[in-house]
Amino acid sequence: MSLLDTTRGFLTPELISAATKGLGLSDESPTSVRAAAESSVPTLLAGMAQVASSEGGAAQLFRMITERDYEGLLGRAGPLRAEQAEELSHHGQSMIARLFGERASGMIELISRSSGAEQRCSTAMLGLVAPIVACVLGREVRSRGLTARGLADLLSHQKQAFKDDPRAPAGLPGFLAPSIAASAPFVAAARERPRDAVSSAPPRMATSSTPLSSREGLLRNTQTREWLLPTLLAAAVLGGLWAFVRERRLDRAAAEPTHEAPIAAAPREDLAQPAAPPPQAEPPRAEAPTAAAPSDAPPSAPEIVEQLKITAGEMTLPGGKVLSVDEHGSEAEIARYLDAGAADGPKRFSMEGINFQFGTTELTDASRPKLDALATILDAYPSARVRIEGHTDSMGGAEGNQSLSLARAEAVRDELAARQIAPDRIEVAGMGADQPVAPNDTAGGRAQNRRIDVTVLSR
Repeated sequence: MSLLDTTRGFLTPELISAATKGLGLSDESPTSVRAAAESSVPTLLAGMAQVASSEGGAAQLFRMITERDYEGLLGRAGPLRAEQAEELSHHGQSMIARLFGERASGMIELISRSSGAEQRCSTAMLGLVAPIVACVLGREVRSRGLTARGLADLLSHQKQAFKDDPRAPAGLPGFLAPSIAASAPFVAAARERPRDAVSSAPPRMATSSTPLSSREGLLRNTQTREWLLPTLLAAAVLGGLWAFVRERRLDRAAAEPTHEAPIAAAPREDLAQPAAPPPQAEPPRAEAPTAAAPSDAPPSAPEIVEQLKITAGEMTLPGGKVLSVDEHGSEAEIARYLDAGAADGPKRFSMEGINFQFGTTELTDASRPKLDALATILDAYPSARVRIEGHTDSMGGAEGNQSLSLARAEAVRDELAARQIAPDRIEVAGMGADQPVAPNDTAGGRAQNRRIDVTVLSR
């Protein structure tokens, strides 16, 4: 079965109904909501195939679909609840912003035009479909043992089917084309918005009913006429200025050779009189650079060596252990902080990717690699002491949240102890909902508040 069919198979009437309720889309036409969801599938898959066409993009996509337990979504018993739909959509919107940046707003516009749904609805449904697509791709990666390159090949083989799908938005091939001119209307609209590409703010775009292909042709012709003549004139002016300045510099150099004598006298003299170089001045000049180059190189080399330099996603820790990390992830930040060795006060790090099954202390499978990395770092710095802090959102009672947050912190400590980190190096604390990092009145804010922090107490 194709990736399109597999993904679309999860868009059951029950899921669409729960999403409509949980995402506050009850005022939208049910037909438009479903059309937005179905149009999101080929749009996302085609976009991911385009991202994966580069080596860096394939690695980013591979990390994204393997860093969380999306498989749990496919295997969850019972229908999707409304509150789950809200959280999934918010997480999916974050995924889309990471993958597509400013171009995400253009994708949302395409879906809105194709489905007839409001942009708010298209944004929410695109976000909901993103984790489902990640589930499907993650399952393919695990069942086939794919690498990032293998995932890119899988998407590449089906890329044309994504574009040709009957539910794909009109204009999708042009929007995804490498040429920027083909997607100029959407890129321009995206640049007018804030960097959060999945904002619900209405796009600043024309709503003309002119077919996209015609609009693109008109756009290209208009752009060509508008910029060709000014560009040619500017090039001519700049060329003339360059020639004039160059000529003046040469005239000045010929008229005033002594002004630059300390630096350039020797080269000019050599060029002007190759047959009669100064008999005594040249040997010292030739020897000085030759002697200085080797003597200066060794002292400067250690100054540019970074002990924890990340190369191809790998960091070499003290003792020679090699750790695969995201250069900007929490694990890399903790390792750099421990390696600095300064004596400043405690420092807190939020551990992205350490998550629990809903309402329990059971860690998700996707959390295991994060715990492995944290244990490896602590093992490389045996004098470091840390505090594991559990946090919850504001849902539920204060006493229950306090108890749950402490139990989760203890679960992380036990996992680290099982990885040979001495328990006496690890403190635990349950913060409940007392230290939010985001408002608790949205699903996205609550998701950020449910977290594990690691505070380095000493190094």
